[in-house]
Amino acid sequence: MENKSVLELKQLTKKIRNKTIVDKVSFSVNAGEIFGFLGPNGAGKTTTIRMITGLIKISQGDVWIDGYSIHNDFIHAIRHVGGIIENPDLYKYLSGYQNLKQYARMVAGVTQQRIDEVIRIVGLTESIHEKVGNYSLGMRQRLGLAQAILHHPSLLILDEPTNGLDPEGIHELRDYLKQIAHQEGVAVLVSSHLLSEMQLMCDRVGVLRKGKMIAIEDISSLVNDRSTQQVKITIDPAQYEKVVQILEGEGFSVLSAHPSNELILDASKKEIPHLNKTLADKGILIYSIQGIEHTLEEQFLNMMEGLK
Repeated sequence: MENKSVLELKQLTKKIRNKTIVDKVSFSVNAGEIFGFLGPNGAGKTTTIRMITGLIKISQGDVWIDGYSIHNDFIHAIRHVGGIIENPDLYKYLSGYQNLKQYARMVAGVTQQRIDEVIRIVGLTESIHEKVGNYSLGMRQRLGLAQAILHHPSLLILDEPTNGLDPEGIHELRDYLKQIAHQEGVAVLVSSHLLSEMQLMCDRVGVLRKGKMIAIEDISSLVNDRSTQQVKITIDPAQYEKVVQILEGEGFSVLSAHPSNELILDASKKEIPHLNKTLADKGILIYSIQGIEHTLEEQFLNMMEGLK
C-alpha cells in the first residue's frame, strides 16, 4: 500500500445557522487504501462527503485532493474524483450506454475501450442498451459506479454504494473496490451501514458521532489484535462442572450461563496453549478450543454505548 495522501481533511467544519453539523473533522486517505466512514444516522457523514466534493459550502477548514485545495482550486482538486453521493444521477429516458457516452463527453481521455471495460466490470453487459427507467435499483447503482470510475479517478467516494445490490452484487463490488485500491493505487472513501461488509472491505475506518471524529483505527487492530478476547472450549457436557472449577481455580472467568458442551471465557490468544494443556492434564476431553474474534459491528456498538 502506498503512503501518498490523496485526500486530506483539515479541521473541516459545517455550520447551519447556529448549529454545528460537522465539527473540525480531520483525517486522510492514502493511495491504495479503502477507508470506511462510519457513524449513526445524523452523525454528519453525508454532509462531510458533500463538502469534500464541493456540493455544499465549507464553513471552516479545508479539503485537499491530490495536493489541491477544494476551497482555493476546485477545478484541479475535483478533476480526478469519482463518486456516488446518495443516489446516482442518471438520465432515465436514455439507455445505460447512452448515459455513459454522455458522461464521457464531459471528461477528457475516456476511450470507447474504457467504456466497454467499465460495462463489463460492473456486470451490465446484457442490459446496457436498455432504458435506465426500466433498471432496478441495483442496476442503477451499478451504472452509477460505472460512471464514477469511467475517467480513472485517483479518489473514489461512495456513499452507501451497496443500496439495492443483492448478495452477489455486494460481493462483486467489494472485490472490485479492493482490486482498484490495492492493485491500481486508487484511494477509496466509502460510507455504509453494512458493518460486516465494511469489515471485509476496508483497511481503516473512521467513526463519526454528532459531527465529531471519535476514532480512526486499522481494521486489523480494531478487530483481531486485541490482547483480550473470548475463547470457546467444546467439551464433554458431563465434565462441565469440573471444567468450571479448574478454570476458575486458574483465575479465568467463565461466561457460560448454564451447563452445556461449550464454555466461553475471557482469555488472551497467548493463553490458549496453557488452557489446553491445563485441561488435558486434568483428564478433560477437549473437542475444540478457539478464539472468538470481535466483529466491527460489536466494536462500533461498544463505541456508541461508551459515549452515551
